[in-house]
Amino acid sequence: MPKRTYADLLLDGLIVILLALGLLFTLAILWVPTLGPPADPLSSVAASPPWYFLPFYYVLEKLTPNQALFIFVAFFVLLFAVPMFRRSRRPRRPSIRLLGLLLVALVILLVRVGAGQETGGPSCLVCHSEIKVDYLESVHALFDVDCVACHGGDPATLERERAHDRALGFRGIPSRDQIPQLCGSCHADPVKMKPYGLRTDQFAEYLTSQHGQRWKEGDTNVAVCTDCHTAHRILLALDPRSSVYVARVPETCGRCHSDPALMEPYGLPADEVEAFQRGAHGRALLEEGNTKAPSCATCHGTHGAIPPGIEDITKVCGTCHINERRYFDASVHKKAMEEQGIAECAGCHGNHEVASVDMGRSMEGVCNLCHLPDSKDVEKLEVMLAGARQALEEAEAALQAAEAQAYDIAPYRSRMIEARTYLIEALPVQHSLDVTKVEELTRRARSIAEEVRSQLHGLLGVRGVRLVGLALIWGYLALTLLVVLLYRRERRRG
Repeated sequence: MPKRTYADLLLDGLIVILLALGLLFTLAILWVPTLGPPADPLSSVAASPPWYFLPFYYVLEKLTPNQALFIFVAFFVLLFAVPMFRRSRRPRRPSIRLLGLLLVALVILLVRVGAGQETGGPSCLVCHSEIKVDYLESVHALFDVDCVACHGGDPATLERERAHDRALGFRGIPSRDQIPQLCGSCHADPVKMKPYGLRTDQFAEYLTSQHGQRWKEGDTNVAVCTDCHTAHRILLALDPRSSVYVARVPETCGRCHSDPALMEPYGLPADEVEAFQRGAHGRALLEEGNTKAPSCATCHGTHGAIPPGIEDITKVCGTCHINERRYFDASVHKKAMEEQGIAECAGCHGNHEVASVDMGRSMEGVCNLCHLPDSKDVEKLEVMLAGARQALEEAEAALQAAEAQAYDIAPYRSRMIEARTYLIEALPVQHSLDVTKVEELTRRARSIAEEVRSQLHGLLGVRGVRLVGLALIWGYLALTLLVVLLYRRERRRG
């Protein structure tokens, strides 16, 4: 048996390695891990490589880029150097050596080109890999606004000293008092913002806000751009993952306004976000998913955030509640509340924990804050609205029971829409304190709902008769079957 040489052992090792790689990639292609439940778009997920890349990932994690490149190139050099260790005495063809060297050169070239492409973008991400995922998801990365735009420096080098050279404009991490002006250097420039269709007045609005006014006075605890938009993962406001997406605005504002230690020097309460979540607006936005419901920014503004004054509250609320405002302006309450300096909408409904009459807060309990407890008109309004709601709820329950038993409820559904429309119309009318008009609308709603409930109860009563008939039919069939079986048995015996 011929003696095995180091070349033979090297070849065997390379074959094993290649087979192992082939098996690994085969498994990676054929065996795809089972997909789990859909990811929550609002939660951040740490980047992790696929399972079949984990061995390489753990090895490369321990090596510098130059060490990894050396090992990679050495592997291919050994692979193509195997023919040079043959024991045959025949003259070696130079074409094999030349082909091996060309392939090695090609690999080195491709690796260098790949490294150049990796650093062709912001080379900062090679060292600052902890912010790479956040930055690459941002709109800044989408439009090629790289690290240098905010931090300065040289983006075309991997040498730390040159990349961080102050002579090349390197600013480092901007301090909190520098951030608004730094962001405004682009976002307040019409020439830079025009291609993207973005407004250029956000910085000017910020200066008019409570945040901006205190920032100008040197207060670095107030909110700056990165507190709301984050520093690197800046997403579009329509993206559900964005910190300024309408459903996440209360959470974003709450990072500061729910901190008692931060709010105490300004004399502000720290429970406003919690109060908002309990109110009608918060429940509609956060629990029911109604993105048309107001958030903090809807009432206070975004960049020009400021609490609305007492005389402005009705205008702010009226931008959404148009009919309520119209009827209120025509009521006797308008002049009386102005004279008493009472915030019109907030005086009855509250500001952050906005309460509506269908949230367990009785109308009488609210009105009695100003009126005497024996006000007949208040009691009458509440009874009429409560009666109409109860009639609608009972009719809706009967409707669902009929639908569960596969009855055609389309005609009744359209009638219920009509009844609900009358009730919805009555809700803003109550702000006018016109008892007669409210009574007319609630009476129509209640009348239709009671008519639908009565007809559905009659329809559901027929079901009992059907069940009795079905039982009689099955009894007849069972008796007939028994007779036939007995007859068949007698025939066989005969």
